[in-house]
Amino acid sequence: MTQLFNRFPGILFFCLSFLLAAATSASAASLASGTQPLRFAVSDILGLEQVRNEWGAFADKLTVISGIEMQFVPMRGRDDAFLALSQKRVDLVLAGPAEYVAIRNKTQAIPVAGFSRPDYYSIIVGLKKGPAQTLADLAGKTVALGSVGSTSAHLAPMQVLADNGLDPLRDVRIIHVDKLEASLASLSLGKITATAMSWKDFQRLSKTLPSPDQYRILGKSPILPGDVLMAGPHVSGQNLLQLHKAFRDHEAELVQAIISVEANAKYKGMHFLVAPDDTQYDSIRRMYSTAGFPGFDSRPKPAK
Repeated sequence: MTQLFNRFPGILFFCLSFLLAAATSASAASLASGTQPLRFAVSDILGLEQVRNEWGAFADKLTVISGIEMQFVPMRGRDDAFLALSQKRVDLVLAGPAEYVAIRNKTQAIPVAGFSRPDYYSIIVGLKKGPAQTLADLAGKTVALGSVGSTSAHLAPMQVLADNGLDPLRDVRIIHVDKLEASLASLSLGKITATAMSWKDFQRLSKTLPSPDQYRILGKSPILPGDVLMAGPHVSGQNLLQLHKAFRDHEAELVQAIISVEANAKYKGMHFLVAPDDTQYDSIRRMYSTAGFPGFDSRPKPAK
């Protein structure tokens, strides 16, 4: 190969020029349109490979449609999205409703688009032949909830209990189990009296266990507000306009890019809410207060 380049130095020049052009084409496109790349993160996905696998098709489609290059930034932990926005290490974050409320409370983040999902609500599940046949029967019993801060597996179930006359901080024994399938298995074995998760998670997981018809739905929440793509307050108004136009005019293409990945099956049937009204998330703020986190129960003060 070295001898080839020595005999034909023009080939070496051509190859280097081609590689340089390919490496800078995306950035050149952004500069040509007068915009800089936007750094994009998904709050609950750690590591670069997974976020690329699950959201690469969406990011590529949004880049083409909006004219703004999307660059992934991997998250290092569940709280990293808040720090990354605060420190301007990231420009866009996709987060669940509970995370959106917490992040917006601390960073003045701007909601760009809501990801509205059909059948997105929380349920509390017991056994048909178990000790709890109603929510009231859970008094003094053990209820397994999901990860702390999860909208559908922690905050919403706490609110369901409260709305049905139980103080979730006093009247029931709450434990947290990160893996929802482990909670269902424990319920089946009688180790806990009830567990909670989203309806779609229950449909998916219950089919993997013996006797999926053994469960009883004790209660459910109203439809929950969707995930939110939010921008840091440092993102330009022009960028926001370009993104709003992309979500408004090309919804079908962007949704298809999302659901083309099996890991995003929960978004099937979704639609976008462009620049969603922040008051739609007041129900989540109420849940934070009920769950014993009053620091997130009010809307953020307007930026000065």
